[in-house]
Amino acid sequence: MNDPHQDTPVHTNRLAHATSPYLLQHAHNPVDWHPWGDAAFEKARRENKPIFLSVGYSTCHWCHVMAHESFEDEAVAAVLNASFVAIKADREELPDVDNQYMLATQAFYVLNGVHRSGGWPNSVWLMPDGRPFYAGTYFPKEQFVSLLENITALYRDRPDEVERYASVMSETLEEMGRLQQHGSVTIDRALLDRAIREVTAAYDATHGGFGSRPKFPPHATLDLLFADHDRAPNERYRVMITGTLDAMRRGGIYDHIGGGFHRYATDERWFLPHFEKMLYDNAQLIRAYTDGYRLTGDQRYERVVAETFDWLTREMTDEGGAFYSAIDADSEGEEGRFYVWGHEEIIEVLGTEDATLFSAVYGVLPEGNFHEEATGRRMSTNIPYLTCDPNDAEHQHLAGLRAKLLEQRNTRIRPHLDNKIITAWNALTIGSLAHAGRHLGQPRYVEAAARAADFILQALRDKDGGLLRTYRAGDARLPAYLDDYAYLIEALLDLHDATNDPDWIGEARKLADTMLSRFGDPAGGGFFYTTGDHDARIICSKNPNSGGNLPHPNGVAARALLTLGERTGDDRFTRAGLATLDAFAFAVKEQPHAAGELLAAATKHIESLEAYTSQTSTAGQPVTITAQLDSSRVSVGDTFTVTLRMEIAPPYHIYANEPSSGDVVATRVALAEGEGVELIDVVYPEAQPKENPVLNKTLGVYEGSVDIVVQLRAKRSGPFALAVTTQACDDHACQLATTHRVRLSVEIDR
Repeated sequence: MNDPHQDTPVHTNRLAHATSPYLLQHAHNPVDWHPWGDAAFEKARRENKPIFLSVGYSTCHWCHVMAHESFEDEAVAAVLNASFVAIKADREELPDVDNQYMLATQAFYVLNGVHRSGGWPNSVWLMPDGRPFYAGTYFPKEQFVSLLENITALYRDRPDEVERYASVMSETLEEMGRLQQHGSVTIDRALLDRAIREVTAAYDATHGGFGSRPKFPPHATLDLLFADHDRAPNERYRVMITGTLDAMRRGGIYDHIGGGFHRYATDERWFLPHFEKMLYDNAQLIRAYTDGYRLTGDQRYERVVAETFDWLTREMTDEGGAFYSAIDADSEGEEGRFYVWGHEEIIEVLGTEDATLFSAVYGVLPEGNFHEEATGRRMSTNIPYLTCDPNDAEHQHLAGLRAKLLEQRNTRIRPHLDNKIITAWNALTIGSLAHAGRHLGQPRYVEAAARAADFILQALRDKDGGLLRTYRAGDARLPAYLDDYAYLIEALLDLHDATNDPDWIGEARKLADTMLSRFGDPAGGGFFYTTGDHDARIICSKNPNSGGNLPHPNGVAARALLTLGERTGDDRFTRAGLATLDAFAFAVKEQPHAAGELLAAATKHIESLEAYTSQTSTAGQPVTITAQLDSSRVSVGDTFTVTLRMEIAPPYHIYANEPSSGDVVATRVALAEGEGVELIDVVYPEAQPKENPVLNKTLGVYEGSVDIVVQLRAKRSGPFALAVTTQACDDHACQLATTHRVRLSVEIDR
């Protein structure tokens, strides 16, 4: 076994050339590890050996345990090396590999009547062509060695039986990865209301959150509740939102000393965390607490955002501005050691009087409040959590005490930092920071988001201008997946909302075009998770098991495309977003708990339809639009006109079609829907000059009542829609740009 104190390790395997921190953690195991790739599969085929695939990530506690017990052990390594080709894969770099073989483990449990879910490390035994035939997660050393010996004998002596297992598993995997669509499902308000009722039925009124232990931050459910509450205020949803946000910020899942959230709580009351800190969780929680502040005005939510941002910039930001992936739960071989406190240590740092106050507020006990998860054994240390909410004066004093404890904590041996940069996770962070900066009036959040976006758009690109998945130590690699594109498109739209910079819309549009061409399914709607650039051994699915509490990629893609269609007036994006919703309509109906972002996207679409059909899309707003056809019956090839009457309520104005500044959004009209007509020309009214005191420029505007005349050519009968984009401003501030849809119909005489 390697001596960690030796400068030169005893063993070095093929993982030494990897950039993944997880693979590098195993580069000096005695196991003859291979990275995922053709070479390993060719070796297995050539030597007729089964493959042992171990999937994990660098901040995974039980991955560390299995590594120390088995993969660093010479005797275990000898068994593995003699009878198997061993592959190690980083689930964060290769989410398609992780998705497929996590489904394999879950399928294996179902087929064998085992009542367990998956987890990491994921341990899967494969045929040389990649088909799984046996699976599990963490195995203690003795059980693992026995299993290796039994599988070796099975593969050698009963190959037909192994082949049968592999065939059954592969068929099950293909079925699990396929979108199930039985009968026609219409996405309407009734479907959405029913789905939301099912999702919220699991609310824990005592402890906050949804379901029992373990409790993960319910990102998608909170997003859905915020969206539905915005549409129609609902006191029951408000209670669920605030109950959950309060329980998490008070609990031990929140790092009260250094800011940021741990991955999940192992108990029902959010006290005992699994101590990893993941970028993607904190990104989504920044958005949730921002929206909590918008809903309630509670400054405690605003402070959570500020403290989490400070942690991000202090510990998780690369010199180029992008964000690292995660911080380990373990330090000095013990989970949580970096984060827990002895009572005497707190007295030593703060003094008796301040330690007494701190202990009362943060639940610190002389005997310790922390019990080991597996055994329940009291550990004589404390996890800080809020027993009560201090008033403003106390908060200021306690902030100084926490700063002293943070300074002391920073002298400890730190947990491992996974410093790879993942496009999708950075995109979640970029979008949330832009959202927070805009709504909390914090330009530094927006600046951090823009800096990270610039880095991703420049450093993580392939030769054709597409995205790459990961970056570390100057090396960007691996083709990007659907989530990388979908999350980043939505993040760029958030940046546009925060800055009004049209360049972000332009970048989002280019990425959407690439996403449509590389991942889109024009026949069935929606998007595949992978492309032809990814591994051919992986089943091409639209419905991957995302694992790790990440947003549904197709749901985010649908939501982003619908928004992009509104902003640009480009009907291609709207149609693709609607086709995605149609493709997943059955999933929204049958599995609402797993369809949070799809539900949010569907809610957005239904709201726009309701706004149109009720004829109140602009009622009470600065701009009201009515439309008049000069003729509703024409012949094929004839031109006809639509006159759009724009009523702009005082004291507002909208910017003209050519306002002579990229800092504001020009009024524009585009054809949004309808292949039966062709847009020929748009005649805009004469602009009136108006001084803009903020930009110190004179710009062209429309005020009062103006007409826009749209000329079209008829191709065939049917409905069509015009998209009218405006930005309403008064003399002090501008609202966000709005795209109004005006739906009309024309009949063709033949």
